[in-house]
Amino acid sequence: MELNLAFAEILETHRDKIVREWAHRLHSEVGGYYLTQSVQDLSARTSEATDANFAILVDNDFTKVDAFLGKVGKSYTESALPLSDLLKAFELYRSIVMPYLIQELQPGLAVDGLQRLNECLSYTTRKSSDYFQGLRDDGDYTEKIQAELAKRRQELEESEGKFRDLAEKATVGIYVAQDGLFKYVNAVAAKILGYTVEEMTCGMGPKDIVFHEDWPIVEENIRRRMTGEIESSYSEFRMVTKDAEMRNVEVYTSQTTYRGRTAIIGTLIDVTERKQAQEALEKSERRYRGLFESLRDGFMSVSMDGRYVETNSAFQSMVGYGREELLNLPHTKITPSKWHAFEDRIIKHQVLKRGYSDIFGKEYIRKDGTVFPAEVRAYLERDKDGIPVKMWALARDISERKKAEKALKEGELKYRTLFESANDAIFLMKDNVCVDCNAKALTLFGCTKRQMVGQKPFAFSPETQPDGSESSSKSAEKIKAVMSGTFQFFEWRHCRLDGTPFDVEVSLNRIELEGELLLQGIIRDITARKQYEEELRSKSLALEEVNAALKVLLQQREKDKDELEEKILHNVRQLIFPYLDKLKRYKLNAEQKSCVSVLEANLRNIVSPFIRKMTSINLSFTPTEIRVAHLIREGKTVKEIASLLGVSESAINLHRQNLRDKLGLKKVKVNLATYLMSSFE
Repeated sequence: MELNLAFAEILETHRDKIVREWAHRLHSEVGGYYLTQSVQDLSARTSEATDANFAILVDNDFTKVDAFLGKVGKSYTESALPLSDLLKAFELYRSIVMPYLIQELQPGLAVDGLQRLNECLSYTTRKSSDYFQGLRDDGDYTEKIQAELAKRRQELEESEGKFRDLAEKATVGIYVAQDGLFKYVNAVAAKILGYTVEEMTCGMGPKDIVFHEDWPIVEENIRRRMTGEIESSYSEFRMVTKDAEMRNVEVYTSQTTYRGRTAIIGTLIDVTERKQAQEALEKSERRYRGLFESLRDGFMSVSMDGRYVETNSAFQSMVGYGREELLNLPHTKITPSKWHAFEDRIIKHQVLKRGYSDIFGKEYIRKDGTVFPAEVRAYLERDKDGIPVKMWALARDISERKKAEKALKEGELKYRTLFESANDAIFLMKDNVCVDCNAKALTLFGCTKRQMVGQKPFAFSPETQPDGSESSSKSAEKIKAVMSGTFQFFEWRHCRLDGTPFDVEVSLNRIELEGELLLQGIIRDITARKQYEEELRSKSLALEEVNAALKVLLQQREKDKDELEEKILHNVRQLIFPYLDKLKRYKLNAEQKSCVSVLEANLRNIVSPFIRKMTSINLSFTPTEIRVAHLIREGKTVKEIASLLGVSESAINLHRQNLRDKLGLKKVKVNLATYLMSSFE
């Protein structure tokens, strides 16, 4: 079937050429009878003969040839057409058709085609001879026919020689096998397998060179061809060379007749390198396919009329369509209409002119109708003649990046608003040089932005700071510390552009902005605060002096108070209590006694606050008892007090008992020393 289709295509394509060439060459080369005919008449004959031969070659239909030979026989009767001229005509037909078969058929089919052409012409030759034999039965004619047949056999032998010559000059291996042995092998086939022609045609057969694992398949194909199940076959299998090297071959075979018996004729092509190249290509394609499918970016291939040819899974996920759905869509279907003219300009002015486009932005429409932004770059693909055949592109969904850019712009706007409206001066520095500052900084330093940007931080500072350090070296230390990651906060003295000094608080911090490491400085003018602090120090010194004076006054007041209390107690004891004691010794009635008691009690209440002072412990204490009470209060023991006063310990114990009696502690379980310390503070 494959050969029939190939024959039909070739003969249909070249029919008119074959007819014209056959007619002209009959008239110019064969001569004789054909020289008496016009080229136009010969073209009509060759056209009919060509169609008759085509019927045999393509459809195995012999009726047209039989009808044509009937017309030729009539011409012979009328015009004495020689059989030899007729046979020469068919041989000329062979030489015209044969090159088309060799050039346009695959090697295996070419062998089958040549064999079928020979069979066709053999039939026409035989039928012509039989037909002519029937028309002439006299002896002269018989001898003439035999001579013609002998000449025809010679021509056939010459044709076989031409075929052998063709086989030997062929670029593919050709062989004939019969009874399991090679009967003919051309030099190419022998070379492929590493043998000589003689070695292969002296007892070797297909089984000797086919790899043992592939032999069952080859053997089955041979059986089917020999039994007529199939006319021809194509197979690919492995053969083993004389040097035991494995070779991959393609073999086209068909059944033929060799010396009157059925045989197999075949062509042999070494495809080892092609097979290896194919395997390498398949491996490369697998890698490409893996890379193609693993791309995070969307890939699409579009024909020149705008239809999708190929897409990867990333692009399919991006737009929400499956591969088959995209293959039925024009690319404009998933692109908003507002982008169509823009894309046409990109293709016209960039892709078609230079083979690729710049990266450009556009939008796509997902299957659900939502629209998303993408970044695309397109490329042009041309064929070997430089004609554009398709375009391919990489697309990246930049929805998240657009959101981030929008958020960044909003953040930058907020930052710029805060930056410019801040009450503190703000600087941005790169490589120790100011690259930006806000309006407050310009106001604070009394300069323009042009005068500020590009300056080093110590340019607006005195040579030395209040602590005596150099401004340049100290600022360098601070900047180095900040860039190493340590936040800095310190006081500094700056100068305005006019040279006026002022004090500031400086905050230095390292920040990253648009991928760059910058130093941010925030400066706050503390001149007024410094003035307030100085005033506060002056006032604090004045208050300290006033407090010292008041303290002296208070101490004097306390001293005066103590002296007054002492004097009051002394006067009461010396001037009043003795008279009260004397009065109580008189005989008084009950009412008088009562008045004296009340008088004494009231006097004691009046002077009771003063009794808390050890300087006047009690009006009834003797000087010795006062001294003993002071020493007890100081924590001295009886022995220590006796030693200090130069008396006996028993005398001190007696004084201790008198003190407890006068203090009302006679029957109270209270430590005398504790009581004295708590009561006379």
